Amino acid sequence: MIADVREPWPGPRTREYLSLSERYEPRCMTQQAPVVWERAEGVVVWDVDGNRYIDFTSGVLVTNVGHSHPKHVRA
Repeated sequence: MIADVREPWPGPRTREYLSLSERYEPRCMTQQAPVVWERAEGVVVWDVDGNRYIDFTSGVLVTNVGHSHPKHVRA
């Protein structure tokens, strides 16, 4: 599965969430990519605008089992 960007980046819903987060998130969180995740499966992440990305941001545990692995979701 490859990345699929359907909206200009960052998309309209992402910009809305980022504007809201500026009011509540600490300033040290500014180095993150402007992507607001809606869901993730395996190594793929979807944002709130329907764009699909390959996750290169998560740590070693997610890399090993992927997001939403059925075994771990059932647990």
